[in-house]
Amino acid sequence: MPVPFEALLPYAIMIGMFGISGTGLAVIKTWQNEGKRPRYSVDQWDRQSTIRPEQLPIRCWNTDELLSDGA
Repeated sequence: MPVPFEALLPYAIMIGMFGISGTGLAVIKTWQNEGKRPRYSVDQWDRQSTIRPEQLPIRCWNTDELLSDGA
């Protein structure tokens, strides 16, 4: 017994909306991450290694102070 296509339209619309919303969320997440893919399963080591360069002291990184002392 054939099924009329009108009975399948709601299911097609629901599946299409799941696809559109999933793609939209993936695009937004990639856009917020500056074009890079999102990182999953980030453990403590990964969190610390991404934050660490911002916490390091920046004492001798300014070359103007080094050159103006005696050179």
